[in-house]
Amino acid sequence: MPKEINENGIPISKPSFRTNKKSYIGLEEVKPNNIVDSIIDDDLSDIIDSNPTTPDNSVPKNDAPASSKTQPVIKKRTPVSSSDLNVDAITDTMSDPLSGWIVIIKGPGQGAYFPLRYGKNFIGRDKEQAVNLDFGDATISRQNHCSIEYDGRDKAFYLNQGDGRNSPRLNSKRMAEFSVEISNLDEIEIGETVLKFVALCGADFCWDAT
Repeated sequence: MPKEINENGIPISKPSFRTNKKSYIGLEEVKPNNIVDSIIDDDLSDIIDSNPTTPDNSVPKNDAPASSKTQPVIKKRTPVSSSDLNVDAITDTMSDPLSGWIVIIKGPGQGAYFPLRYGKNFIGRDKEQAVNLDFGDATISRQNHCSIEYDGRDKAFYLNQGDGRNSPRLNSKRMAEFSVEISNLDEIEIGETVLKFVALCGADFCWDAT
């Protein structure tokens, strides 16, 4: 005899109850609805077991932190006001302006250079000299071995003899006079030291004309 099927397509089993009072006594009556619910629960559990789904909490999470681009650090420049400038230093420099340079090109202290100012620039081994040649050349006098002078009126440079025991040489020639006019890139020999003269001021440029 074919079984009846409910609206979900699940066969319905009808329980049979004994009419024998002896066998029926003490037995709890099982309602048909409970049996149907039990069958449905069993069938659903089979369907769930055969089609497992991964719960949300079983999905592996990427614990690695998301890579973030390093933001560049932008430093703000503090504007410089006129009160921050050392005006006194600028004023002092222009009160004794630069006229040229002396560079040691041979001998002790090679590569050193010194600024020349307006007027006389004394050369010697003493630290107070404008051109301090204290590099080990003992043939140079301590003070005023010679001097280089810039005359703003003439717009010209002069090499003057001083108190040195040996006279300086200009471009390998001994000075025949006490004072000789010199030109840009002339070489001056003092003992074992050779100096190169580099002019800033002259006929083409002079601070007095600016």
